[in-house]
Amino acid sequence: MKIVGFEEFCKLPNGTVFMEFQNAGRIQDGYSFQLMVRGDVSYDEGKPIDFLEAPLLPQIEDGNVVTPWGFCRWALYEYDNKFLVLEKEDCDRLGGWLLDPVKALDDMNVDPLVSIPLE
Repeated sequence: MKIVGFEEFCKLPNGTVFMEFQNAGRIQDGYSFQLMVRGDVSYDEGKPIDFLEAPLLPQIEDGNVVTPWGFCRWALYEYDNKFLVLEKEDCDRLGGWLLDPVKALDDMNVDPLVSIPLE
């Protein structure tokens, strides 16, 4: 896992799995627990300005559980936000845990805790 800013995030390949820290990642201002996948990036005069994203897990909207539905525009234009990017090893581990939750419990008791400062 790594935390990156908007411009570095936009340089990553389509299909990048991430969680977004809104309001520049200041915990007191709130952050997203949504596990998302990034699609195409939009540019204006060579600078990234927006991207497509899609949820990977069901979400709650207006009191309803909604299954993942496909890509939509990010459209926040909050370029100070930070993004927690899950690298291939992280996705492999998470996928294995989803397929075998009992193994996840065992692994979590053995693997060292990873702590990444939000800066």
